[in-house]
Amino acid sequence: MALLLVAAAVLAGGISLAVSRIFATRRYVMPLFAGLWLALSVGLVGFYAEYLRTLKVAEFRPDVYVENSFFRSLHNAPAEFQFFAHAVAVRDCKLYAWSYREMAFYEVPETVTLDDPAYEWPEGCRSRTGFGRVAGSLTPSSASPTPPDGGREGGAD
Repeated sequence: MALLLVAAAVLAGGISLAVSRIFATRRYVMPLFAGLWLALSVGLVGFYAEYLRTLKVAEFRPDVYVENSFFRSLHNAPAEFQFFAHAVAVRDCKLYAWSYREMAFYEVPETVTLDDPAYEWPEGCRSRTGFGRVAGSLTPSSASPTPPDGGREGGAD
């Protein structure tokens, strides 16, 4: 992973210097370098993480597998009691979620439901699908979803 960040820095530095020579000014070299390095490092690490996840899924051999891209995971940061599932798998009627930190699946407790009404459980398994705010997120059953009026009595203001 560190090599990808170094490669992104070298590539961003080369592009920044080339652009500064083309426009004959060094005024924008550092901001250009910072922006390019950020974009390149996130892109390279994202594609590499998805590649590693693909390998781990093949090893894990789930009965059912639903994934979201690395970039969608970055976009859907945790909110309140919910967290966005990077990937969800069912094997032997047990729900598993993907962790980029551990680069592995972990078993989701029975008290947590998958908030995706379109998700179909394998035949013979008890469905653990709920109706939360964000499709693809996981919600503890102890947390009640916010009603459409935002929880305000008497509806919207």
